[in-house]
Amino acid sequence: METRIPLQAVRRIHAEGSAVAVELTAPAGTTPAVHRVGGVSEAAATFFADAVNATLPERAEEAGETADGSALVTVRALTEPEQDRRTRVLRLWVKAVALLTAASRCCAGPSGPSSARSSSSLASPSTSP
Repeated sequence: METRIPLQAVRRIHAEGSAVAVELTAPAGTTPAVHRVGGVSEAAATFFADAVNATLPERAEEAGETADGSALVTVRALTEPEQDRRTRVLRLWVKAVALLTAASRCCAGPSGPSSARSSSSLASPSTSP
């Protein structure tokens, strides 16, 4: 799964050892959602948190004007559905067969009985008495 969190949804980033916690904005009086990303180095987590926090805009949190950041987060699957994969593979096979058919017709040259006679007459020239 891929999670996309736009900058306007982020309230603050916390470095937590080898993980990063992304705290989302939330309306006043509600608990903000937190997304955690693990498996990063401590130095990278700290650097990322400092860099993102430095670019965050000032929010009017005390006035209760903060939007719900959870509504801005999108999650999607990184794999395609089975039916889409089958359709893509079938289209690929059809294109490959069409390409091979066209290539064999181009490379085979003229065919048919008349071309056989003309090529045999070219191969063995007739001698006139």
